Amino acid sequence: DLPKNLYQIHWKFRDEIRPRFGVMRAREFLMKDAYSFDETKEGAMERYSLMTLAYMRTFTRLGFYCLPVCADSGAIGGGMSHEFVVLCEGGESEVAFSDELGALVESFEQHPAEEILRHAGAADAKCTEDVKARWNNARAIELGHIFCFGTKYSANVAEVRTRDNKSVPFEMGSYGIGISRVLGALIERFHDEKGIVWPRCVAPFQVYFVGLGTHDDSVKEHVEEVYGLLESAGVDVLYDDRPDQGAGSKMGDGELIGCPIMVVAGKKSYESGAIEVRDRATGAVRRVPLSSLVACVREG
Repeated sequence: DLPKNLYQIHWKFRDEIRPRFGVMRAREFLMKDAYSFDETKEGAMERYSLMTLAYMRTFTRLGFYCLPVCADSGAIGGGMSHEFVVLCEGGESEVAFSDELGALVESFEQHPAEEILRHAGAADAKCTEDVKARWNNARAIELGHIFCFGTKYSANVAEVRTRDNKSVPFEMGSYGIGISRVLGALIERFHDEKGIVWPRCVAPFQVYFVGLGTHDDSVKEHVEEVYGLLESAGVDVLYDDRPDQGAGSKMGDGELIGCPIMVVAGKKSYESGAIEVRDRATGAVRRVPLSSLVACVREG
């Protein structure tokens, strides 16, 4: 039945003496853990390599430029461990990395995981003065950590019967992603002076919809029509219909929340037929007819 890879996503707790960095290092956090079980060391290393590429794909899809760095295995132990970090001035870790690693990460799908790991950078305890002198230095946030700890937890405890009828301990690995930490890292990495700027792939809503002037029945009907059009097209919309807030307050809150697109409908759009579409990341503003709104939102 080997190899096996089992995972869970669950809340965890640790007795953090000094919680800091917001949700990135707290006593309560959401974690993805996976554990691999192999018959041989070679199989365990193959699993480790596959997980390395899976993590790099995951973080790339989130919009991160993520580096693998050699890390201290700590209490978990084992012969090998790597952290996956995103460079950020507000990061809690000190890392060093070579230009070669940067080039490999840029095109990681074209290289074997073993080659990437051979050029892995260094973090914290591994980041010695001679390493820092040779490589680029930066602050970073740890998003994931993988370990290959061999038979540390299985020797004399958990064994498997091989095809040639021998009994051997499992070769094991462990692979974690701090999900709530990723959330904090996204905010730290993607923000400006107005608030969060969510990448589309992880935004809580794709559109922040601002309805204005709805005390007028005709305008309200128009605003509801625009909102209904987006909803029926399957666009994920957060509708700010607060009657006691004006345009400045609603749009300010929209920029703070940071959905990729803000759509504004009200008296102006009712009279002109042009709906205002704002790009949160670039600040670009377009005015489009209702018939083109869904296409405009999907294009970004």
